[in-house]
Amino acid sequence: MSCNSIFSSAFLLKLTQTSTGISQLSQQQNFSIYPNPSNGNFTIEVKNKNATNFEIYNVMGEKIFSAKLINPKTEIELNAKPGMYFYQIKNDDGIIENSKIVIQ
Repeated sequence: MSCNSIFSSAFLLKLTQTSTGISQLSQQQNFSIYPNPSNGNFTIEVKNKNATNFEIYNVMGEKIFSAKLINPKTEIELNAKPGMYFYQIKNDDGIIENSKIVIQ
């Protein structure tokens, strides 16, 4: 087998950058959620008064928690199994924050 026959079956693989996961929709830091990761107890600080609803979804896309954000600082106690969850903060115009939280 010659050296040239080894390279005759080479191919070119072109990789493109794709987006995976949940994108950050909010460019401004209008919300703080801490601690993250947590044991299920965490705090949400809202600097934007237009935020009204906070929802948490499991990895199957099922809503497991929902609350109105009335105060600038809200304590959340989530009774959920350890794992990764996704949250959305919404107002009347739609989703304004979309990210993940981890429960240990």
